[in-house]
Amino acid sequence: MNTAQGIGSLIRQAIINEQPVKTRLAPTPSGYLHRGNLYNLILNWWLARATGGKVLLRIDDLDRERVRPEYVDFIFRCLDWLELDWDEGPGKPDDLQQQWSQEHRMPMYRALMLQLKDRNLLYACTCSRNTLSKKPCDCRTSTAELSGREYSLKLVLPEQAVVYMQDALIGSALSHTTPLEDPVIWKKNDSAAYHLCSVSDDLYFGVSHILRGEDLFISSLIQQQLSQLAGLTAFGDIQIGHHPLIYGPEGAKLSKSAGSRSVMPELQQNQTLFLREFALWAGIPKSNEIQRLRDILQIAVDKS
Repeated sequence: MNTAQGIGSLIRQAIINEQPVKTRLAPTPSGYLHRGNLYNLILNWWLARATGGKVLLRIDDLDRERVRPEYVDFIFRCLDWLELDWDEGPGKPDDLQQQWSQEHRMPMYRALMLQLKDRNLLYACTCSRNTLSKKPCDCRTSTAELSGREYSLKLVLPEQAVVYMQDALIGSALSHTTPLEDPVIWKKNDSAAYHLCSVSDDLYFGVSHILRGEDLFISSLIQQQLSQLAGLTAFGDIQIGHHPLIYGPEGAKLSKSAGSRSVMPELQQNQTLFLREFALWAGIPKSNEIQRLRDILQIAVDKS
């Protein structure tokens, strides 16, 4: 089953079951978006629009050390260029800071962290990146006395943590071969970390489907575990699917942190070529008939 067939299957399921669909676009403004980021945005938009569902724009901006205004602006430029619309979330960069930034939801994140702490599911970790490059973290069993706030908080995962899940996009189970590492859920700067924010936000905004790259499969497993440990059973109702990655000319996956080329040059051109290349990647038939984003809804979706 290719990506387009997987999307088609999800669309048919939602229509037959009369299931409300809400997807989310969740770019991180830590660099300029690259082609893989935009492909992911289109997939989530496609699923929602083909089912009459809703699209949430959730910009993950809590990592203040890496967020830049120009990266936020570029997200909106890309969405405008694609003619990709959404129903909920900031309409422009100023709206992000005034109303939609993750900083506004910090009390919610902290409440979830304290809930996990009350269940004795957290421990302090003093390891730095340099330390972890030399040896595995042993803070879970450490009895060292801690002072100040020079530590992060990690989640205690069960020894037999689930390392497989049913993938909504490919229609079969995916598995991970090694035990999961305890994830950081609260950072040394007294701020929530990615996994806790993501679970909390997806539940808060009522997301029904999450489509993400296959490199985030371990993240999906960790978030599944986090929600179960916290008693957030509603997270288990969210359908999660993982799509193939886009690779660069040397075979490496595209990554903002690795300096992968952004789509900035493409934004000076007509979107048609870009969309046809997306369609070929996804396995959409009649890709040469696509002119604009909404053409994907007419060409690719078989509701019979």
